[in-house]
Amino acid sequence: MPQRVPISPQCSTNFSMAGVSFISTRSISRISVRTEIIDCRPAIVNPETLADDHPMNPLVLHFASGLSLFSGGAVLLLAVLLASRLTSPWLGRLRNLLAAIGIAFVIMASAPHGWWLYVLLIAAFVFWFITQNIERLRLKRSLHLTASGVCLASLLLFVVPEAVHMRAPTLPPLQQPRLYVVGDSISSGIEANFPPWPDVFAKTHHVEVVNLSRPGIGMAEALPLARKIDSDNGLVLLEIGGNDLLGGLSAEDFERQLDQLFRDVVKPKRTVVMMELPLLPHFIPHGRIQRRLATQYNVPLIPKRHFVSAIAGADATSDGLHLSEAGTRRMVQSLGPVLLPALQR
Repeated sequence: MPQRVPISPQCSTNFSMAGVSFISTRSISRISVRTEIIDCRPAIVNPETLADDHPMNPLVLHFASGLSLFSGGAVLLLAVLLASRLTSPWLGRLRNLLAAIGIAFVIMASAPHGWWLYVLLIAAFVFWFITQNIERLRLKRSLHLTASGVCLASLLLFVVPEAVHMRAPTLPPLQQPRLYVVGDSISSGIEANFPPWPDVFAKTHHVEVVNLSRPGIGMAEALPLARKIDSDNGLVLLEIGGNDLLGGLSAEDFERQLDQLFRDVVKPKRTVVMMELPLLPHFIPHGRIQRRLATQYNVPLIPKRHFVSAIAGADATSDGLHLSEAGTRRMVQSLGPVLLPALQR
């Protein structure tokens, strides 16, 4: 018989919520975990079906992680370097296929560069592609070398800065090693049969965690939660913004709300970090805004590959996005190396 398990209606697309908020405090040896929870309306579900019904497509995850920029760049680089050595027609078609796959992977990585850099890369690629496929142009060696050089130079301009952003931030040790998490349903959890990842993080690493997350919220709703942080010290992790993107928030409103959130949360003695948002191409402006404001307020971004690695795998999510019990453990493993240097005495 299916069991009645309280879960949030966050699973639906309208993110509706009901219930009241309360604070639950418990201690486990040296661990102190304080979590604010929403008790949402119950639904009838079978717990056995929660873990692996909707695994995310691995190719989509590869794009979302931003790593397709590097795999696609490598494929495009191979096509360009081998172009002059491919003489037979079928090898030429293979070159064209590799080049098309490479440029598609680079674009789908949705690196938050300026539009001018996208225009430059695409124009350089088209220039190179034409010189390789029009016979009279291909025979002009100087033109061929010029096109190849311009294509490779624009590719390097695109890839190298992003490689810097792929490195996880290094956090200094804190005088008050307490972690505050302000997030949405990824951090609050939507299932009652296992705790959310901040609770598991506290128990696993013996650190104090205050979880201020709520299911279904965006940055505007996170503001009053962030104001509940009762210390000007400590480490604050912002895992927020995904619902704003899914809800179609404009870039202008996204900038205004994120700026307000940073102004409220960032304090002189407080360390604030934020999860970088996975992007689709039409959200590139939002990604540029997140990086620019994070730099302005000195808020390090945890690369999006950390979150994507947590939801990868058939058993990592309950619906393709929200963490299962296995995904919760992966999230703890992924964030541990980033957060623990600031939290351990």
